[in-house]
Amino acid sequence: MAVERTMIDWHLEEGSREKFRLAVLLKWAEEECGSAEAFQRYRYNVESFPDEGRIYLHRPAFKNKGCDFVVNCVPIIPRDDGKLFKNPRHQDLIREFRSIASQLRDGRKLILSAAEAVWKCDPVKEVCSSVCESIRDSDLALRVERALKVSKWLFIEQDITDWNTSGRAMLMGGIRDCLKR
Repeated sequence: MAVERTMIDWHLEEGSREKFRLAVLLKWAEEECGSAEAFQRYRYNVESFPDEGRIYLHRPAFKNKGCDFVVNCVPIIPRDDGKLFKNPRHQDLIREFRSIASQLRDGRKLILSAAEAVWKCDPVKEVCSSVCESIRDSDLALRVERALKVSKWLFIEQDITDWNTSGRAMLMGGIRDCLKR
């Protein structure tokens, strides 16, 4: 069976969990239906970085439950097991936040504040700009931007998966626990 792949550039700046969720679901509703002859696969380029890196969503994901997607990031966020996967796990993001915070003066407070702003659905571009303006190391600033933009999409992914329960709360709880220690 053939696979039809479609790449879409899409930027999402909404202001609440509900608006994010609605915008994502409406975007998915625009997708063409697959057929007996061809599967439909989508790549949504949703965030970019100054170094040509990007965050993109792959749909449908491997579980194929309808509204599922995988958040991918290039350059990758390193994993603790040494594997090189483009789709960061929650624990990879949390570890990256901790690593970044350890390299900044008042880093835990700064990174936690920024992650909470993204969690509250503040515009990620503004949050990144505010945090990164005080970071002199351009590589570290890029890591901060990457981690915050990944967190935006992992939060949205959780809102889609668990919209009638905690949604993004569990991931934010893990970030808080890590950065408050």
